[in-house]
Amino acid sequence: MDQEFHYNVTFLVARSAGFDESFSRKIAFSAQYVDDNLYTLNIFHACKDHIIMTNDISQTFDIRMSDSALESIYTCFHFPPRVDFKDINKKKRIIKYETNQYNNLSKHLLFKALKTEDPYLIGIACHVYQDSFAHNGFSGKNDVKNTPFKLPFKLNFGHAYYGSYPDMIGVKWKNHHNSKLRDNNKAFINAAISLYNIFSSHLKSRKFSTEYRKYRLKDALGKTFGKAVYPFANLLLDRQDARINEYTKLAHEWFQNEIPQYDKDAWLSDAAFFDIKDLRWTAKNNFENSDWLQFQKGVKLYKTMHQEIVNYDKKDK
Repeated sequence: MDQEFHYNVTFLVARSAGFDESFSRKIAFSAQYVDDNLYTLNIFHACKDHIIMTNDISQTFDIRMSDSALESIYTCFHFPPRVDFKDINKKKRIIKYETNQYNNLSKHLLFKALKTEDPYLIGIACHVYQDSFAHNGFSGKNDVKNTPFKLPFKLNFGHAYYGSYPDMIGVKWKNHHNSKLRDNNKAFINAAISLYNIFSSHLKSRKFSTEYRKYRLKDALGKTFGKAVYPFANLLLDRQDARINEYTKLAHEWFQNEIPQYDKDAWLSDAAFFDIKDLRWTAKNNFENSDWLQFQKGVKLYKTMHQEIVNYDKKDK
């Protein structure tokens, strides 16, 4: 999925389920920032000449990386493998790398994230679970199954062959997995409602009718998404801006909240600055409490949680 869903729709889902405004914004920003956390940065202490933090990336388009390095990022954060729940706690697990909707592994890790009450980790886990709907049938491996035929370079990874089609709201498209057109709107509404159910179940809120809010959300998203069209027509119609304006209206109408415009550089800019003289990133005074650092801690923790379950064994399918 792209920024429209990961950020805007996630905010509406979180608020609808009962999270407060500040918590929901952190969840939504984290969900999108998974895609924008592209570069490994060494952050230096402001007064001492040593590195205090090196982040792990959660997305990359660098085809110079090895297949194993790319797979470790893609399967963790974008194409969660299929693992049966009954196998989650077993040492020997049967893993299939083609992801599927309502993915059990990413759902399991989302439940674990919710128990921590950490909005950054929750947002990261949301991103992965959401991607299981958009990336259904694809894997984060360099596998010819991802394409109609074998391609050179790294084009057999994920949905590289299809570009951004699988991630776009308002698009219907055809892939080689079956002869039917794939309507992203249907899958994405299912993702939003599934996420709502998970959130509301966790919160166990009785302050409002969860069923009413769920159907209000589903109806509003259906109307806002509109009818799915072919990708070229979608670009010509340029409907995304109109939809984003509608999400803002809904947030204001339902919760008297605004959805701030997403700025991918905001968290890093608040946490550190680039020192032109020394050509390095230097921590600001509030670095330890910054959103950027908390997000990066969440990335490291999510990787650990994922790796505890998924064993990258050559015998895995």
